[in-house]
Amino acid sequence: MRIFPIALLPSILLSAAVLSAGTNRAAAVTTTLQAALDWTTVKVGDVEAPFSPATATAEFVLNVPGPTEFFPTTASYRITLSGLDLDGNQTQDSNDNVTAIHLHDLSAGIAANGGSKDGIATGGTQHALNIYGFPGNNDPVNNPEGGDDDNNIEVFAVDNLVTGVWDDSDAVDRSAMAPGLGSTFAITAPGVIENLLAGNMYLMIHTSGSMLPGGVAIGGYLTAVPEPSTALLGFLGLGVLVARRPCRK
Repeated sequence: MRIFPIALLPSILLSAAVLSAGTNRAAAVTTTLQAALDWTTVKVGDVEAPFSPATATAEFVLNVPGPTEFFPTTASYRITLSGLDLDGNQTQDSNDNVTAIHLHDLSAGIAANGGSKDGIATGGTQHALNIYGFPGNNDPVNNPEGGDDDNNIEVFAVDNLVTGVWDDSDAVDRSAMAPGLGSTFAITAPGVIENLLAGNMYLMIHTSGSMLPGGVAIGGYLTAVPEPSTALLGFLGLGVLVARRPCRK
């Protein structure tokens, strides 16, 4: 048995973590993205959202196959709502009825704003995925901005929960009915995965009682959650600095 000095342990573990990462470069990559939705970042044109007591949380798990693997790229999601009504039967107040849930691609607006998200319009922008439309309206003529494009969507109204899986089969071209707005992209379409990982995708929920155009109510940016290995490397790096810090006498 070899016993290493504590000062050497971080660097040894760091080398092991780097080696492990290098040997798995061809494997599938799984990334978890999360969002906390409220009214504070919602803006349609120059109109900012008023206060809303509604909130929601979302988690997307993006799975991208390695070069030698043959399963499709997917993003499974789970959206949990609070203070909202998915089917119109959970509360007596019709103002909290959810009319639509979309994922917006805000990359163009962020780029035009010098890379900053501060103050940009989040509503009335390009959709990337139409998740839900009340009451499940997927008619491109009467609902040109999109309804339930995800073929795997499941709505649990009593639990205020929506789940599904976004993949290439969900793509719907609505450019003729809603130019520049309403289409659902294939998840492997150019820029989609890059913008997910860059934090440029914005999840938005519409309600019947919202005073904003289109009923926009709450929203939030999807942000990648650091993988445990990334957090470990950061921790080990801190350990190396601490171990090397000279002692004061």
